Parts: sequence; structure tokens; C-alpha cells
Amino acid sequence: MVERRIKAAKFPGVKSLDSFDFLALPSLNKMLVLELARSDYVLRRENIIAIGNSGTGKSHIALGLGLAACQKGLSVGFVTSALVHELIEARDEKRLLRLQRQLAGHKLLIIDELGYLGLTPRRKQSGELDLTGRISRWGDRLLRTYLFEAVSVLIHRTKRTSPLQVWGQRLVKRIGLKKAKVAIARKLAIILHCIWTDGTEFDWGTPAKV
Repeated sequence: MVERRIKAAKFPGVKSLDSFDFLALPSLNKMLVLELARSDYVLRRENIIAIGNSGTGKSHIALGLGLAACQKGLSVGFVTSALVHELIEARDEKRLLRLQRQLAGHKLLIIDELGYLGLTPRRKQSGELDLTGRISRWGDRLLRTYLFEAVSVLIHRTKRTSPLQVWGQRLVKRIGLKKAKVAIARKLAIILHCIWTDGTEFDWGTPAKV
């Protein structure tokens, strides 16, 4: 049964937390990761968002937690940011509801490579040199366009205030409109992801939701 669940999850590779080198990433809370491996957060319908530079083991951790969930008897699905394309195609082919039901059938849905929305900055590292450049613009260009348009509406045209809008307007004053739009778009993408995966409602009046 475990092998069947692993196969159904469509992992790109099977990796366990036992093979993860925690010593190579001392800033990572090992005890927290091992606690998450118990999969109680799945039963509580909680989200986990892993943020970090490329090559720091986020995918390995995600695969390890997915494998642990399979071993606990939970159904798991693994997808990447290409899911955006799949949803658009499903909508155009009038099978969106079927795909949504399929995704909702998983107790745990792992979405990898969200950074490939192209909203993360390029980094040039060589020896002691560590430079942060412009956003990569990798991934779905149409989705980035929609996010930037939504940010413009939020900042300039939305009359009803929210903690997200207030935070964004302060960010504009502090770092400028261009950089602020990227940061707000990333924040908005995370909020939308939470709304889509677990039905979280956007609370206009609770700062903690932002």
C-alpha cells in the first residue's frame, strides 16, 4: 500500500529525511522538520511554506515530508509551478472542476518550484562576491502580468483598505514603486495559494492574515 501511494504521488524521486544533511544547513530547525514528519499538520489542514535560496534542500525536505505522509497512510500529490499551465488548459478545455476535484482528493499537495514564478531575484555568487540582481522572469509570464496588475489595482485604485494595502503603500515609500511591486506580488501569490489550497478567506481587517 505504501508503494502504491508513493507511485500515485508522482514524486520526481524518492528521498527521505534520513538522507538529508542537516549539518550542511545549521540554520534549519532539525527538530521542527522531524516533528513535521509526523504529519499532524496535514490532519490540522495547515500549510508549510519553505523559503530559501536555490540549492538549499527545499525540494529534498518537501519530498521527505511527502514520503513520511505516504508512510502514515495519507494520499499525497506532487506538482510544480507548471500546475498553473495545467489549470489554464483545464479551464480552456472545460475540465477545470474535474482537475480541482482530483487535486482536492489529496490529503497533502506539494507544490514545488514556486520561485519559478519569476519573482525571485537573480544572484551572482563567486567567492566572497554575492550580488542580488533583477528578478529572473522565469516561469509563467502571464501569471506574473496578472499579479503585477493586481498589485497596481491594490495600491492605486482599491478604496477599501486592508493590512496588505497599507503594508504595500509603506513599502512603496521606503524602497520605491518598482521594487515594492515585486515584493507585494510575491506576498499576493502566497496569499492566493493559501486561499486556493485550503479555502482560507482573505480577512480585510486582520493584520495577522497578511
